[in-house]
Amino acid sequence: MTQIDHRLDTLESELHALRRENRRWRVGAVLLALPAAALGGLAAMQNERIPDVIRTNRLEIVDSQGKVVMAAATQAGEGRLDLWNGRGANVIRLGCNPDGGDLIMWNSAGKNVAGLYANGGGVTAELRSGDNQSAMILQSDAESAAIRLLQAGAAQETVALRSTATQSTLTMATPGHTSAISLDASEQGGLIAVADDQGHRAASMSGTGGGAVNVANADGGSASMTVGSDGGSMSINDRLGKRVATLGANGDGGALLSLFDDARKMVGLGSGSGGGLMNLSDGEGRVVLIAGPASDADGGAVSIRSGAGIQIARLGVDILGAGEVAVFNGQGTSKRVLGMGVR
Repeated sequence: MTQIDHRLDTLESELHALRRENRRWRVGAVLLALPAAALGGLAAMQNERIPDVIRTNRLEIVDSQGKVVMAAATQAGEGRLDLWNGRGANVIRLGCNPDGGDLIMWNSAGKNVAGLYANGGGVTAELRSGDNQSAMILQSDAESAAIRLLQAGAAQETVALRSTATQSTLTMATPGHTSAISLDASEQGGLIAVADDQGHRAASMSGTGGGAVNVANADGGSASMTVGSDGGSMSINDRLGKRVATLGANGDGGALLSLFDDARKMVGLGSGSGGGLMNLSDGEGRVVLIAGPASDADGGAVSIRSGAGIQIARLGVDILGAGEVAVFNGQGTSKRVLGMGVR
């Protein structure tokens, strides 16, 4: 082999080696470019898959087992969102009602335990026991606010607190009975009322116009104590509600006791700056006897009157301090006096 032939062989070998090297570089460049191209394509695909708006009638979110855990849908033209727990129970529903928003909560047994919903002028919240035997309701509207506690299948109101711009009321009762205790506060004053087991008012205390305490039984018998501008007073009624006795301050620094029969005053006892006074009446309520200090002498006097109200006899003290008895005719125009005559 000549030298030229040897050099040609060498050049040809080097050329083959160079070609092989170029092929390796091209393959490497392609392999390096593929991931970048893939990432770029994926990014472009992701950007293309994020829409501004998704429109559908129902959207469901499922867990790894394919169970629905959240659903957004429409109902009667209104939106609704439901949530399920791990036991597969629908426990929360957020929706709408004609007045506004509406939230309902159930326990895993499917019993309604809570609710919150718009009621037009305000909102109502309901909290219930799982057996639906008791409940608490909070409610507000444009006129008032209230808290109610219910028992006996959530049908009997046992405690209620209500408030308006001018009045607040608290009532309490046991299941199966009417209101047993009520407290009322208004612009006129406060009132506490207590009822018996039949719902009849048995006692009350009021601050309207002063102070007042009333007690009564179911048959109508009652007694009351009040405080007015003249002082305190007490009134007693029989079982028919008719007044039988009163006792009170008379505005003259004393007191007045009156006893009645069928609304007619039979006895009157009074005291004041002028002393004590007693009136006795007949069955028709006409005063027939008056006893008290004499108006014309220093001592006492008893006056007896006819049914017509005319004084027919008087027992008293004369101007000299001696005893005196005077009797009058039926018209009270003439009299005869019996006295000691002692000078």
